[in-house]
Amino acid sequence: MKIAIVRLSALGDIIVSAVFLAAIKERFTDAQIEWFVDERFGAILEHSPYIDKLHPIALKSALKTFNPLKIFKLFKNLRAYEYDIIIDMQGLVKSALITQMLKAPKKVGFDYASAREGLSAFFYSQKVSIAYDEPILKRNFTLLSQALNLPKKEIS
Repeated sequence: MKIAIVRLSALGDIIVSAVFLAAIKERFTDAQIEWFVDERFGAILEHSPYIDKLHPIALKSALKTFNPLKIFKLFKNLRAYEYDIIIDMQGLVKSALITQMLKAPKKVGFDYASAREGLSAFFYSQKVSIAYDEPILKRNFTLLSQALNLPKKEIS
């Protein structure tokens, strides 16, 4: 199973999001996990034994240049990647756009009321509902367990 995780930024939230990777690898022993992260935060994850491939993305710098060709190239390059499932653990429009550019039959993220930016929910084929004010660990736990059809006790 090829799994893509999209969690681009927010240092602490990236670290908290990564704590569930061992449980996923344990449950899906053949899983290939790839992570899409803002290039500024890639070093945090580069030595994780649970990430098979890390994709640092220069999204912020591409958007800052206001260069449409640079932005187009970035999104075009994302279209080359195919997965069984993509999980957007951020819930922002920028992370949802990355999710949308990647190919997968199943794209999972927070629903309109649960996401930080509700518009992101329009890009997912499966939406997970959990109160936005819940702790990040509980939010990520719920998202992953529903996305991967895991019994809640498997990720605890």
